[in-house]
Amino acid sequence: MKSKISLSQFVLLLFCCRMLSSLVYIPGANDFNSYSETLLINIISTVLQAVLLIPAFILNNKFSDDNIVMSAQRLAGKFGGVTCVFYYLYLLFCAIVSLTGYEYYMVNTVYPDSPALLISGLLIFISAYAAFLGLEAVSRFSLFAALLLIAEIIIVFFSLSGQIEVVHLYPLNANINNITQGVMMKTAENSDLVLLLFLLPRIKGKRYKGVMFYLLLSLTVFEVLNFLVITVFGKLAETLMFPTFVLEIFTHIAVFKNTNIIHALPWTFITFIKITVYMIGINSILPQLLPKKIKAVNIPLNLILISLGTYMLTSNYDLFSQLYNYNIMFWVQVFLLTVIPVGLLFCRYCRDGNLLFLKK
Repeated sequence: MKSKISLSQFVLLLFCCRMLSSLVYIPGANDFNSYSETLLINIISTVLQAVLLIPAFILNNKFSDDNIVMSAQRLAGKFGGVTCVFYYLYLLFCAIVSLTGYEYYMVNTVYPDSPALLISGLLIFISAYAAFLGLEAVSRFSLFAALLLIAEIIIVFFSLSGQIEVVHLYPLNANINNITQGVMMKTAENSDLVLLLFLLPRIKGKRYKGVMFYLLLSLTVFEVLNFLVITVFGKLAETLMFPTFVLEIFTHIAVFKNTNIIHALPWTFITFIKITVYMIGINSILPQLLPKKIKAVNIPLNLILISLGTYMLTSNYDLFSQLYNYNIMFWVQVFLLTVIPVGLLFCRYCRDGNLLFLKK
């Protein structure tokens, strides 16, 4: 069994992965009328995410050394291989989308004249090397990346405190359709919940407690950014691209205004962490699908697929933005997070003929 990471390392690792979604836009700042409404949506979404994870934690409580695909192969036989394919494709897709979003940010803000493929190519190979070193190495780096990002957000918050207009905090328009669609969208945005199913066997301590702390920490930091974007920019927040970049420009701090690398540094570190962790995830799945004789091509094949996928997505980014559907992604998430673990628990029940799967 590989060495495990501490609960704090796990929380910071997933926190860094989660914060990357605020690079291109702030989850919650778009499409809704007031901060109060987005706050309600994000709170409900956080509770829903915790609930969706319950079957996976029950399963892990029984097979604590197995990730989700190992449990599937143990309990579902031939269907376990099909399950591996589902998780592999999902993690591969999320890695490509994350890398493409970072690349889009860099070439449209910090380094407009830079070749996009050079930016993503360098990050892919650095992340591949870090994935080879293992989860422990990248988890130690996550502390530095998380502290750097939080420090930057605190500086920006206090620098913009004089420009906050509370008129956009209210009213709360509790339209049930808006609330439902918003909750589905915010839940779908957190693709890292599925990644968590591969990290559970590598965590020391009370795992569900760590997940709850991660969800609350992410919610808190998102709401700080959400509050700033809505109260500083008002209705403009609905169409604002790269809001964290714009917030830093508005601080009027010389180091933020004149040094582009200050904008890019935390997000580069966080993207590196996220791509590395996703590579670790897909590297652990592909050997389950390949014949034993060609398992050595695991890492090179993943590099090729991520590179090719990023190139194709970059070339058709506008079309992808129009076709990407959060409602579909929400139900995909429910299937991977909840339906499959429930099915595996049912397989366990059918095999043993009792409910002992609920016990350690």
